[in-house]
Formats: sequence, C-alpha cells, structure tokens
Amino acid sequence: MKKNIRDACEQFLEAWDRQEWMQVHGEWASAQWEGERAEYRARAEALEGALEEALTALRARSADDLRDGVPDIDLTGIQETYQELAKAAEALSYQVRPDESDYIAEGMIDPDGVASNAKDLDVGDRWQGWDCIEGWKAYRVGDALYVCWYRSAYSTLRCGRDLWVCVDDEFFTQHESE
Repeated sequence: MKKNIRDACEQFLEAWDRQEWMQVHGEWASAQWEGERAEYRARAEALEGALEEALTALRARSADDLRDGVPDIDLTGIQETYQELAKAAEALSYQVRPDESDYIAEGMIDPDGVASNAKDLDVGDRWQGWDCIEGWKAYRVGDALYVCWYRSAYSTLRCGRDLWVCVDDEFFTQHESE
C-alpha cells in the first residue's frame, strides 16, 4: 500500500504547478492593503486637484507679470505656490508601495481545512536546499489522499510554506479493495 501511496504522490507532484496552485488558493499580501488603496486613491484625486489649482495659479501669475511688462517677477506669489506644491509632494511621501511587495502570504495554505484531522501515513520525501529544507508527506483524510508539501526556510530569502493538496479524493476507496 505504501508503494501505491508514494507512486500516486510522486506522479501528482511531477504534474502539479505549485505556483499556479498558490496563486489560486493562497492569500495575497495585497489583500490587506485594499482599504488603504481606496483611501490612497481618494487622497491622490484630492491632491491632483490641489496641484492643478497651484499650477494654474502659477501660470496665471507668470502670464500677468509678463503681460504687465514687469521686469522683476514678484516672487511672493511663486513662493506661495511652491509651498503648496511642496506640501502636496510631502503628503504623497510613502504612499506608493512597489508591486514586488505583493506576494502570496507565508505559512499554511489549506483550502479544504484538513490539516487538523489528517492522519500521517509515514510516506514522504525531503531534501536539503542551500537555504531551506523542502519535502512532502502523505496524509489520509477519510477516503482521500493528501500531500502536504512544505518548506522550512533558513533565511528571509524564502517563504516558509505548508501546502495541503488533495491528490485523489477517492484513493483509499479504490486501493483498499485491491
């Protein structure tokens, strides 16, 4: 039976697109920023309006000075406009987060909620990477065969993971009669 379990798990893992599975079942780190994004968009629109007003005032002031033939430009109006622009720029500081901050959150991804009641089948494999230990273990949940693929990272360069994936939801029904 252990050979059947190992063969089924290894065949599954060879064909499994782990990255795609995590994208579908994992929680994106960006999810926690949804409220902040809406607030940022509202603030950005308000600041855009303020910047547009400041630029319009600056253009009007410059045009007035040129039209009046004033050789020395009155710097008071320009300084006030510049201060408004500086305030707007300061308000934008630290608002934008780079796209690379969006990643699939670390930890366990267990879409079926089976980790707490899975029975360890003492079948699996593990290997040593340069910055982590990776591996998989087979588990039984009812008649289903599950794999827990895991990574224990040594550094912050990798994410620790426990991915619980159903290999075959009727595996034990099919194989116990053999």
